[in-house]
Amino acid sequence: MLIETVKKEHFQIAGGDIICVASKICSLAEGDVVDLKQVVPTSLARKIQQRISRKDERLIQVIIYQTSDPTRNCCSFSNEKAGC
Repeated sequence: MLIETVKKEHFQIAGGDIICVASKICSLAEGDVVDLKQVVPTSLARKIQQRISRKDERLIQVIIYQTSDPTRNCCSFSNEKAGC
């Protein structure tokens, strides 16, 4: 995607240039895109969302789905932040 865009937009890239790539473009390129309208949050996602109210419970559910621990016991909380 990056190379196609560079060619299409006629960007000039020279030796020594720095290219920053956002994780979103990587997700798009890998086809790793989730429509949150289609995600049904579990009780665990709702419970986590109560502790971290700024995060959509559907997004929390996607994070739970993407964790490699099938028991979902690896989630941790610290100062209104969560990680799985």
